[in-house]
Order: sequence, then structure tokens, then C-alpha cells
Amino acid sequence: MGTFTVSACTTPASSSTLSETPTQSSAALETTPEAPSEAAKDTESPDTAAADTAENIVATGQFTGAGDHVVTGGVEIVEVEGAYFIRLGDDFSLDDAPDPKVGLGQDGYDPSTKAGELVDFTGASSYQVPTGVNVEDYNEVHIWCERFNVPLGVASLVVAQ
Repeated sequence: MGTFTVSACTTPASSSTLSETPTQSSAALETTPEAPSEAAKDTESPDTAAADTAENIVATGQFTGAGDHVVTGGVEIVEVEGAYFIRLGDDFSLDDAPDPKVGLGQDGYDPSTKAGELVDFTGASSYQVPTGVNVEDYNEVHIWCERFNVPLGVASLVVAQ
């Protein structure tokens, strides 16, 4: 498997590639009903898609904040029946920001990988990676402020074994 980084808004100084170290799966995904907008719920993939079907954890990471933002918690990239999902952990937290999006990056955010609007500022949620995006090409998961085009948080990914 190639290297990739999943980031949630990275700073220019932060760049890394995935290393091949074993990781463990997080607890089952749960999404809280509170969301920044109703439109985000429509673009989010159902949590049950990943929960009810056999899944393969492709990579994991831990968020760090970017700029003046505080972003913490774990993230996994999971494959379910050929589709890929960005799964934020139960411990995920973003302090607050306008227009947060979830996507992938390779040493910086790639807007073509946008998986959707952040549904909740805390807790677990899941976002389907756009069809045609090869997750192995990315090494970060980003939380990105689309309105101001700035990173909010980034998680460098480690390939799961």
C-alpha cells in the first residue's frame, strides 16, 4: 500500500507520510443529532453503512489544531464494500469555526477530496470520500474552513496493518 496523509487543515510547516505501524480500531461510530446545518446531514454518508457491514481500517491518525484553533481526537479511514469513509472518533472536538469541511490532503488540503461539511463540533461522525479519490494518494485528514480558506486542524495518517 502506498503512503498517504489524511489531514484536517495542515500548516505549511507540518508534513508527514504514513508509516506502516499496527493500529487498533476505535469504538463503533455514533453521530450526535446536533449539526452546523441541515445540508451537511444530506451529504454525509449514513453511519449505519460502516457499522452494519464488514469494514477494513486503512489508516488512523490524531488531530492537532492549526492556527489559533483547537482540534483534538482520533480519525480513521475505513473501507466498506469498495467505498472509503473518513470516520472521526468519539473523542473528536473542534473549538468553533465557520464553514468547517472534512477532506484529505497530501502535505496540505486538496479541495477535490472534500467529503462534506462537518456535522458536529464534538463526537463521532462519518463522511464518504468522493468516488474516484484514491485514499492512498493522501497522508492527512483536514478540517478546513472553506469560507476563509484556512486550516482548522490536521491529522497525519498512519497506514493500518
